[in-house]
Amino acid sequence: MRIIARWGLAAIFSLQPVNVAVPPALGPASVTSPCESLSERSSAPLASESPTTSRLTKERRLGRFRVTFYWLVEEDKYAGDRTSPLYTLSGELLGYFPARFVRDFRMESCALLRDGRMISDPRAGNRCRVVDVPIGCRGFTLCALKSAAVDPTIIPIGAELYVPAVDGTPLGSDARHDGLLYAHDVGGLIKGKHIDIYVGPRSNLELFESTSLCRSGRAEVYLRREFKAQRSEFEPMPESLVPKRPEVCPVSDSGL
Repeated sequence: MRIIARWGLAAIFSLQPVNVAVPPALGPASVTSPCESLSERSSAPLASESPTTSRLTKERRLGRFRVTFYWLVEEDKYAGDRTSPLYTLSGELLGYFPARFVRDFRMESCALLRDGRMISDPRAGNRCRVVDVPIGCRGFTLCALKSAAVDPTIIPIGAELYVPAVDGTPLGSDARHDGLLYAHDVGGLIKGKHIDIYVGPRSNLELFESTSLCRSGRAEVYLRREFKAQRSEFEPMPESLVPKRPEVCPVSDSGL
């Protein structure tokens, strides 16, 4: 689905606000912050990663993974001339948008328009799907802070994962992340031991700014269980952290 490399957290936080021009290169070569690029992060052990025995009793360790992030692109955060068209899959014109917005939508694969419509799955010719919720691989709904893109040759689509470095991340309102993520998506450059976490609104990246993921960009990943065609068990994210339109997660519309 996505064919452009993701940014690491340190690179993201070094950028200007979204309505200011960002570096033209979208790969590791453009990353200059201390946490460096997707391919050059430190593999040193993380002091904060000490999963409890009870949490990992039934998990299978998959190894140490590169961790990056992607988000819902919000049109109302962008200024500039509206010169770039977007079309539905059938060719109907959706409208004209700022070029940076279209570029970022093509990179992140999901966006919220000013009129409340949501689009996903960018295709050739600036075509895309109009959807009710962000859509990942095989019809899975992308859930803020819970869904991740993976390499399906390493992690089965739909699998439930446990990432100790994410466990305990403060989410506001006294809530904390339980460390569970779901393999709901794929990406053209998400290869090998690499997961790409969907955070919902870009502002949610701030939740991870002080975590070990920002310092190293790598984390231990455990396979907790493979996909079952029913709603998985986890507490929903606080309402303030999810996009303006509700997301239902994790469930597949395709009936795998």
